[in-house]
Amino acid sequence: MYTTNLKQINLPQPPHSIIEQVLVTANQIIDGTIDGKDQKQWLAQLPTSQMTPANDIVQEWGKKNIGPNFFWMVHVIHGSCPMHKDAVTIGKLNYIVATGGDNVLTGFYDDDKQFIESVRCELNTWYQINAQVYHDVANVDPGTKRIILAARTIP
Repeated sequence: MYTTNLKQINLPQPPHSIIEQVLVTANQIIDGTIDGKDQKQWLAQLPTSQMTPANDIVQEWGKKNIGPNFFWMVHVIHGSCPMHKDAVTIGKLNYIVATGGDNVLTGFYDDDKQFIESVRCELNTWYQINAQVYHDVANVDPGTKRIILAARTIP
């Protein structure tokens, strides 16, 4: 799959042990054991979106198997994530650990916030996302979560 703003890419699949680590962190975000707002002011504007740095095991796996210049995060979305641009991310990879339902769509918008396109992301798949354009996530099923292992580069 390739669109203007989202490209499915072929990268190594995280092994089960890494997915388990991601899910442990996601569950800590969900149950409030750790702060899923990562102390970022901009994230406060996205009440249904929480993220925190992945643990050292995941960071090391990512650096070794994907690339040394990425910082790894665990991202949990419940409900819909409103339209936004990522504040500081210049490059972003997303691995979909849990889709959040069969009808979840990632939408993209131009600078005038006019709709461009929407895409359904598949489970256990890597995507390169243009996070510098407006985007949102819609239709996360009630009672479920979208869980993403996110790699980003920051200037």
